[in-house]
Amino acid sequence: MPRNAVVQDLLEAVERLRPTIEAHRDEAERERHLSQPVVDAMQQAGLFRMVLPKSLGGMELDPSSICTVIEALARIDSAAGWTIGISQSWGSVGLRWLTAEALAEAGPDVIVAGAFAPPGALTRVDGGYRLTGGGAFASGCMHATHIGFPAIEMLNGEMLLNPETGAPDLRIALVPTSEAVIHDTWNTVGMRGTGSHDVEAADVFVPAHRVGTFGMILLSAYKNPIYRSFHNGVHFETATSLGVAQAAIDFICGMAGQKTPAMTLSPLARRATAQAQVAKAQALVDASRATLHRSANEGVEEAARTGAVSMQMKMTMQLAANFAAEACAEAANAGSVIGARRG
Repeated sequence: MPRNAVVQDLLEAVERLRPTIEAHRDEAERERHLSQPVVDAMQQAGLFRMVLPKSLGGMELDPSSICTVIEALARIDSAAGWTIGISQSWGSVGLRWLTAEALAEAGPDVIVAGAFAPPGALTRVDGGYRLTGGGAFASGCMHATHIGFPAIEMLNGEMLLNPETGAPDLRIALVPTSEAVIHDTWNTVGMRGTGSHDVEAADVFVPAHRVGTFGMILLSAYKNPIYRSFHNGVHFETATSLGVAQAAIDFICGMAGQKTPAMTLSPLARRATAQAQVAKAQALVDASRATLHRSANEGVEEAARTGAVSMQMKMTMQLAANFAAEACAEAANAGSVIGARRG
């Protein structure tokens, strides 16, 4: 995996964040969103700016590098890793369709949350649009500076169709979080700290410069191949699975030498069955990591050669993400089974 100077600095920063993240994990579980000290620390470390173009104050890192950092963060706390991953998904996919004015207005410390579906409704008015709509699973919305809403422009109550394609253009509207409604709906067992509530725009005015069209890149900085590999988002999300599964394996390996299962005389580490299960789990994680990073790099390489990623490449990237997520779940489950037998 990539280990250039910037990535190494970020990995060291993540390790320095460990005490802060661990100190607030219980609070995040209780409150169902990351604590502000953790968000502030991640912001200061530059973790929200990894995917942002350099011209906008970001680092403009390639997807593989970002996945490496997200995995390291998720090994400490899954909610923290997932939240950064989602923010980088929006940074690589959602923000690239907006105007230079909108991006300058948002600034380098922009943190975007939102839901990619279903699309809301945009109605044109003087100076911009009125937006109505919302969606579920807006991870990180409790500390986001902006909410991104996909939407379709309406005219006289009907979807406005593109005369060339015959289909509506999917738009993206960027709304300050203070102008959106967050519905407290995130009541779950796992990933409680992600704050993945429902969000809504209730007839909100959105200036024209904060509404972009999917597929229309206006800012030259976003024409870099890393932003043309559209499926970067699935890699950023899946990187959290790598971190969670690796953390489970690390935990089992750490306790195996001290724990002796009930009605046995030797520690767990010396049991052949446990060794085989851990080895299989590690192989699954290693294969997932290699597959995910390879597809991320191949996507960028194809975008550099052709200006875009083909449908075949999109399928390859999605398949890599699906495989990694499922294999990591299997690995983590194997770890939990071993742990349950530890006595």
